[in-house]
Amino acid sequence: MLKLENICYSVGDVNIINGISLEIDERFVAITGPNGSGKSTLAKIIAGIITPTSGKIYFDGEDITEEIVGDKGYTLMLVSPHLEQADDIHFDEINRIYDYATEHDYRFICLTASTGKGISHWRDRTGAEYQFANCDETTLKTIIRSNPGMVLMHD
Repeated sequence: MLKLENICYSVGDVNIINGISLEIDERFVAITGPNGSGKSTLAKIIAGIITPTSGKIYFDGEDITEEIVGDKGYTLMLVSPHLEQADDIHFDEINRIYDYATEHDYRFICLTASTGKGISHWRDRTGAEYQFANCDETTLKTIIRSNPGMVLMHD
């Protein structure tokens, strides 16, 4: 289970997220709200893309806040707004990149707006063993235009 405890995120004097606490079990969870309410920011915090100003992140009862926000290594992100519509000609290349990331202790995560059913179907088709994080579709389409696409982050 993933647990967020009093997560806050600010840019200058502007509070983007102010004290969000929630628990997410194995079910699919959707976070909704108006534009500018912090949905994408929260997803980026959970994925370790941005650092919360304050708060704690737990996974199965273990505090993983520093592991996520303190990782200064490489992160490879497979970005697919909709896994169900992803081009399947690159499965082998994606799997080779995942294997390379695993061998070199790089974080590898798939960001998608797909449902749990779409993620399960992707895993069945590709044999994917990597983690998945749900994000806003518009944000993902802003990050990358192909479906799927790769992003390499450092620091």
